[in-house]
Amino acid sequence: VNLVIRLIPEKADGKDSEKKLVYLNQRLENQPNLAISATMKELHRMGEIAGKNYNLSIEAFFDGDENKVDKVKQLESTVDYLSDSITKVMIELRGLDLHDKDLVQLGKLHHTIIDLERISDRSEDIAEFALLQMDVGQSMTKDAIDDLTSLTNKVNDIIQLSLDIFSTLDQSKMDSIRQLRRDIEFDKLACMDRHIVRLQKQE
Repeated sequence: VNLVIRLIPEKADGKDSEKKLVYLNQRLENQPNLAISATMKELHRMGEIAGKNYNLSIEAFFDGDENKVDKVKQLESTVDYLSDSITKVMIELRGLDLHDKDLVQLGKLHHTIIDLERISDRSEDIAEFALLQMDVGQSMTKDAIDDLTSLTNKVNDIIQLSLDIFSTLDQSKMDSIRQLRRDIEFDKLACMDRHIVRLQKQE
């Protein structure tokens, strides 16, 4: 198996958004014990890029900035590349002499790839809606902006906290995740209700 991995650096270099693997980029045939650790580091890096793309898409939406929309699309392309590349490496990892628990962990990490890619996909959707909003010249009321700002900040909080838990394996923070999820769901419904009221009042 012609696998790739580096003896795992603690942090990626400054070129963290480049279309390349940082932690999975040298041979691993003789170092299967590093497989899971390296994969998790690469996935955390992918998650940071996806989180960055979410924040950039929100900025593009609120600022009406076409340059930021273009950057979102570029980062989405990077996330897609990382998703495909990490998945290919994980398939090859299954050919190594791994413990059963590591094979189970690889299966769980595959779901993580899907979740992280979904964040970046939704970010691209937000950026594309920002373009549509610019094209039709729509504007929002201050109340609408305040509602969406509060909601999007909480979404960013849950993304960042999830990445922190993924990196540190600190399960004690799961209660905070669950509370944030409840808050986001409540705020989403409240935002929709207030938006309907504003439409009815033609605000």
